[in-house]
Amino acid sequence: MVDVGGDASSLFGRARVHFRAGRPAEARDLLERAHAAAPADRAVRFALAACQNALGEWAAAETHLRLVLDVEPEHHLAWYQLGCSLQGQGRPDEAAAAYRRALKGAGIPDAWNRLRACEAPHQNTPASSTGHVPQAVRGTDEQQVAVVVGQVTAPPPSGGTLAQQIDQHGVAEPGHLLPGGRRHLLARHVAPPALTVTAFLVVVAALGGGPAGYGPLVIALLLLFAAGAWAAVWLQSVRYRYFFYERRMDLHLGALTQRRRAIWYYEITEVRYVQGPVDALTRTASLEIDYKPGDHVLTELLPGLGTPDEVHALYEMLQPSRVRERRTMKGIII
Repeated sequence: MVDVGGDASSLFGRARVHFRAGRPAEARDLLERAHAAAPADRAVRFALAACQNALGEWAAAETHLRLVLDVEPEHHLAWYQLGCSLQGQGRPDEAAAAYRRALKGAGIPDAWNRLRACEAPHQNTPASSTGHVPQAVRGTDEQQVAVVVGQVTAPPPSGGTLAQQIDQHGVAEPGHLLPGGRRHLLARHVAPPALTVTAFLVVVAALGGGPAGYGPLVIALLLLFAAGAWAAVWLQSVRYRYFFYERRMDLHLGALTQRRRAIWYYEITEVRYVQGPVDALTRTASLEIDYKPGDHVLTELLPGLGTPDEVHALYEMLQPSRVRERRTMKGIII
């Protein structure tokens, strides 16, 4: 421990020198003295927590950071440091929430990298002590301290299309599949035409097959047509698939010729709950989604997604307020 004297401001300045020189332990000791001299100074408390994170003292850092955030809930760097503390304690879900709050205030590349690690639990391990000094420690008029711990990489590019960013930089991932996020077009939603043909076949057969001499041929043709209709019902129910992830939906549309489309939630401009006559008859519901991947608004109908209650839950999840919240994150965590 370095033996120093002086007031909190002097200790703070000397701690910053140690921190920049790669001596976080010495900086922490000085900041503990400064904190004892000025316990209400949030800049000192925040800098002390950053030093503790650099030394792997996660729980102690968490205590200081939560006190800072109680007073300054929009302190994005404190949210970042809190994420490091929580991740270091093996609490990835809480850490991910803290990193998201940090990224709303500033594009901190290390927060982005750590967030991705937290969202992949099978790859996540408690964050180790970096042993690095913060990349920047600077005071402002209010002695706010900006600290970014750890190795940083280039942030996601701001230019280019989303597809180009994915292909070139791998920065956009859909996230985990949501509970109940894998859905198929319900067979009963497309069954009414096949049921109609089948009912007509039964009536014709009951009447003896129609005009004399044509009965067996008419029944055979109707039987073939009914079989084709039911095959179409089965094929559509298998081939139309919808996957709802944390940040986007993946649509597999079409029975014979299939097209696939990915819609990021931040692209969505409006969601409509649809229950037409066919939906009401089959006790299903559909969604109609307007989204804007570029300069023009496109519309996609997702028919027969599920029961009315299930589709209403999806409708609530995709409401504009939620969409706007996600849209503010585009280019950061998409």
